[in-house]
Amino acid sequence: MTTRLLGINSSRRIRLCLAALVYSVTFSTPLFSQSQDAPDGMKAKACRSVHLWWQNEKGQAPESVAFYNELTIEKSTRGSYFMACGFSQGYFGIQELTNGKKVALFSIWEPGKQNNPNATPEDRRVKPLAVGNGVRVNRFGGEGTGGKSMFDFDWKIGQSVRFIVFAKADGPHRTQYAGYIYLPDEHRWQHMATFSTLAQDHLLRGYYSFVEDFLRNGRSERISRRANFGNGWILNHKTQSWQPLTQGRFTADNTPTSNIDSGRKNDRIFLQTGGETKNQTTQLNGKTQLVTAQRKPPVDLPTPFADVEHQRSPAVRLLAYNIKHGRGNDGKVELQRTAQVIRRLNPDIVALQEVDNQVKRSGNINEPERLAKLTGLKHHAFGSFFDYQGGEYGMAIISRFPLSHVKNLRLPEGSEPRTSLIVQVDHPRVPFRVADVHFYRTEAERVAQAKTLLKELNQQETMPTVVLGDFNSSPKSPVLELFADWRIPDKGEDHFTFSSDKPDREIDFAMYRPPNAFKFQTIDVIDEPVASDHRPLHIDLKLTK
Repeated sequence: MTTRLLGINSSRRIRLCLAALVYSVTFSTPLFSQSQDAPDGMKAKACRSVHLWWQNEKGQAPESVAFYNELTIEKSTRGSYFMACGFSQGYFGIQELTNGKKVALFSIWEPGKQNNPNATPEDRRVKPLAVGNGVRVNRFGGEGTGGKSMFDFDWKIGQSVRFIVFAKADGPHRTQYAGYIYLPDEHRWQHMATFSTLAQDHLLRGYYSFVEDFLRNGRSERISRRANFGNGWILNHKTQSWQPLTQGRFTADNTPTSNIDSGRKNDRIFLQTGGETKNQTTQLNGKTQLVTAQRKPPVDLPTPFADVEHQRSPAVRLLAYNIKHGRGNDGKVELQRTAQVIRRLNPDIVALQEVDNQVKRSGNINEPERLAKLTGLKHHAFGSFFDYQGGEYGMAIISRFPLSHVKNLRLPEGSEPRTSLIVQVDHPRVPFRVADVHFYRTEAERVAQAKTLLKELNQQETMPTVVLGDFNSSPKSPVLELFADWRIPDKGEDHFTFSSDKPDREIDFAMYRPPNAFKFQTIDVIDEPVASDHRPLHIDLKLTK
């Protein structure tokens, strides 16, 4: 996946931001005082902003390296901001803009009282380190300055939306913050951006959520906005353990209205403001307590800072996996289960065999495209062997990095048509080739197929190349002997790759050349007995240039 910086117009900063920087995480002093009804003659231009300040079951809000939260919007209108993950250096949520468009917004502040983004000295500015695909990044000003990222996200009323922010130290006095939002329709985490800012060596602290009206046209306060927040978690910096956020303190800004409310709704806490809202559930500065029993922290989280690390690191992880079109040993076709196996191994490039594309038996879906979305490895290519059940059957490659010079090399036919999918991986350090193989069926057929592939690859013999996949051949077979001048790492004692439930043979391999183009790190066969009849094989290499 590549990163890019795109300009967007600055948006209005909320009045809450500077107060958040100094708010005590123990809530010893309320940040907002309770206001009475507006005096005669005063009229609000906007709904009153309402907030929840989060604590764990002990009434504490310890510093953390991750902050996870969820929200579900019940009522919205144009000019609304529903913020799930607020902390001392930024905030993260979703908006309905004044033109009706819906977006996700992740912003990080920089120190100082300046409102002009151009007034911040370069060495004190927020630095964008990585940006997710389709995300727009710019600086903002007014009521503070910093960096913001925006992503078009057509969220729905009643739909639960998930957010997580990660933090880690970034040298003297700086901290990196990475924001991710889960896209329910695509079943994947979307990286918003990773920013670095001067945070006085702090990580995440001062956790809060809010609902805000930023239209402020004198009429917007007549319409109510409501959202439910909860299932919040923090990953404690000192103990490295997840802790649930189960208490929420209700506060509001000084807008002179009283049509606000908050309280418990099932296992969530709601915030409501504007319109016919009545403050009949929780008084300002009051707490709402959620039940802590049977809470479990989220497990399907993205790998934080992966984009930044992959830009800096020469290390690459490749995975070879015959997925049997997503059909497991239990007979069920579950591509999401396949994706979970891949995500757990955190590869950069995956060579997939036995892949369907719009085939009836697997639900007429584009499996390469679906797996790319489910795993976050957005770049993908498909190589067809032959038409099957209204679609195509073949192989695929999905990748964190862009793919180019894609070639579906036709191999000599035998029992079934076969190809090798060859791509160039455009790694930021140096491009290299990957050839995906699934040789079949007799030894004579496999030898002929291997010879054709090698003839193609030898046309650019010096280009760094990795060949991996299902060879359907044993280590000392004539097929593997053809690759004698390739580096084929030994898998060690646990080397059988088939079958996954009762492994008894080694037929999947990974190899590379020239030997000085890569530095071998590790190779491993993964124990996964259900998702497919093959075991996944991953190899870690380091680019030497």
